[in-house]
Amino acid sequence: MKWETVTLSEGRKNLSSIVEKIHGTGNIYVFTVHGDKKVAMLDAELIEEFMEHHEYGTTPKKLIDRSNEENYPISDLKL
Repeated sequence: MKWETVTLSEGRKNLSSIVEKIHGTGNIYVFTVHGDKKVAMLDAELIEEFMEHHEYGTTPKKLIDRSNEENYPISDLKL
């Protein structure tokens, strides 16, 4: 999984390109305003997977934190 950080204004200009880069890759784009992280965009299938795991007591934030700490893709997490 690859994280990209872009400014909100850059994101507006390149939204179509960003959506294509996200879809099916597992990449996450974090949008910033004045250097502060505001929102993230990721593949809809990953969001669905997060929501399924959330029903079993694991939140999306916990999944992302575990993925970052253990340095492997979210899709490889074993709950």
